[in-house]
Amino acid sequence: MYETLDYCTPTGDSKLITLGFVSEATENFSLMGVMRLFFQACTNNRNAGITGLLYYDGRYFAQIIEGSDHAVNTLWDVIKKDDRHKKIHIFGKDLIPSRAFSTWSMRVKDGGVIAMMCPELKSLIGDMDDSASASEMARSTFVSARIEQELADETARKRTFH
Repeated sequence: MYETLDYCTPTGDSKLITLGFVSEATENFSLMGVMRLFFQACTNNRNAGITGLLYYDGRYFAQIIEGSDHAVNTLWDVIKKDDRHKKIHIFGKDLIPSRAFSTWSMRVKDGGVIAMMCPELKSLIGDMDDSASASEMARSTFVSARIEQELADETARKRTFH
């Protein structure tokens, strides 16, 4: 249903960046509200060349977004004005050598229920443990992705010089 975005790798002077943030939701989202949010994020981000991951634990959003510096900064300006978020805090922003997330995906409480209702989303949406916090999950995913990217970049550089 959603193709990967490897073809969206920036060219020329555009740099690939990642940004991670946490915010408190201004309202409680129903299961249908979460589904609408997911479809909106998938569609808008795919069109903008943004990939990443969205966590929602029933109270907090935590997102990791990646794409060209222009696309990520444009999306960030929209997010800061979005009335669904309050107390927004960036926990990481960095240049990256490659994308860690080739498609847009989401992890939410009751994600399995959404995946059952829409089987085509099974690979894109998943459950979060009831005791997990969106903030903790996103921060650890952000750090893990950065470590994997750095190791892959280092391995590629070593191959180039041999």
